[in-house]
Amino acid sequence: MLRTASASLVLLLLTLAAPAAARPDLAVRIEGDRFSPLVTFHGPEFGHDSFLGTNRTWHIRSWVDRRTTLAEHQLYVAIDYVDGARGYWRAANDDAQDMAVTRLVFDKGTRGCKGLCDYSEAIGIDLPEALLEAKATTGFQIKLYARSGDTLILDIPRDEIAAQLQAIADYRNGPTVIAPAIVSPVAPDFGIEFKTTKPMWGLPGGALVGWIKNGSVAARSGLHWADTIIEWDGHIVSSAADLQAQLMTEKPGTKSPYKALRGRKIHELVAEF
Repeated sequence: MLRTASASLVLLLLTLAAPAAARPDLAVRIEGDRFSPLVTFHGPEFGHDSFLGTNRTWHIRSWVDRRTTLAEHQLYVAIDYVDGARGYWRAANDDAQDMAVTRLVFDKGTRGCKGLCDYSEAIGIDLPEALLEAKATTGFQIKLYARSGDTLILDIPRDEIAAQLQAIADYRNGPTVIAPAIVSPVAPDFGIEFKTTKPMWGLPGGALVGWIKNGSVAARSGLHWADTIIEWDGHIVSSAADLQAQLMTEKPGTKSPYKALRGRKIHELVAEF
């Protein structure tokens, strides 16, 4: 009896000590073929089931461009529940940073039902690569908000993040990968991740902010998530490449005025490096 218990304890300790990439429960599934320019990485799935309550599953999924090896990441969340419609629409991480949400599925299982009705929702929450790298040793949580007032808190464990990033790193270092042709639009000194947004509805294009590092130059200057930077130190910013070029010229000790579009209002800010 004692020998069996000791063996079980040793097995448990070995499992906990095993590297994330070597644990079968953290295996990352990779999909891709010669017809697609993207390779898809599906991380391990987590979830919670409850009787006549809310059932949810979530996992990280990433897309890597074969030509550039640049990656985009998203937390895919599937939610099933009963009673009234909720409508999940907003999310924030445990650093109180808003996360971009895409509603993928909203389905009422039984049309014209009376009493308890079943619903299914699926959403995607954008995960900047810089955020995943910053949380790879600690993990983090995301709080999901519904228009009905309901909320969910989702844990993204460090082992899952590490396994996902390792699988992508192994792919990038593989013999069949073409070297990156462009630089990812990340400005670590300024502290943001951004991408190009095109003009629409009478608003100018520019560099759309997707993530801001806490305590960074950008955060201290008053920049908000989802702002669009349209001018930097007197130079028009019409794309991510324009902003990247301007940030490359900045040096410690300098101050640079810039303009950010928030909604339909332009805010004049100053970045102190």
